Amino acid sequence: MSQYNSIKLFFEKGYSVEEVNKKFPHIGKLLLYKYLKIYRLERFNQDAKNVLYHSAKWKELRRQVIARDGRKCHQCGSTKTLQLEHCIPKSLRPDLIADLTNLVLLCAKCHKSGSTFGRKGIRNTVKARAKLLKKISET
Repeated sequence: MSQYNSIKLFFEKGYSVEEVNKKFPHIGKLLLYKYLKIYRLERFNQDAKNVLYHSAKWKELRRQVIARDGRKCHQCGSTKTLQLEHCIPKSLRPDLIADLTNLVLLCAKCHKSGSTFGRKGIRNTVKARAKLLKKISET
C-alpha cells in the first residue's frame, strides 16, 4: 500500500492533519496538507461524477444513445452487456462529458479491451467519433 493510501484511510475516518501527523511524524505537515488537498479533490470529483451519472439528463442521454446505436455495440455489433463510452476521454475534454455526439455504445468486452485507452486508443475513439458524427448527420 502506498504512503498516500495509508494516510487517506485516516482522512476518510475524519482525522485532522495534526492527528495524522502524530501517527506519521516522519512525513511532515506540508506533505500531509498536500495529501489532504488531493483527497478532497478526489472526493469532489467522485461526488460530481455520481451526481451526473444518476441525473435525469444522463438517463435521457443514455436512452438516446441506445436508440441511436440500435441497441448494439458500435465496434462488434454485440447486444450483450452494453455500456456507454466517451469517444474523447473526459480527462481531455470535460466539456463533452454529456454531449450526445461524444457518446457511443459498446459491449463490456470492447469497452474493457483497452482499445479506448492510451494514445492509440484516443486516435481510435476520435475516428469512431468522426464516423458517429457522419452517421448522425445522415439521419
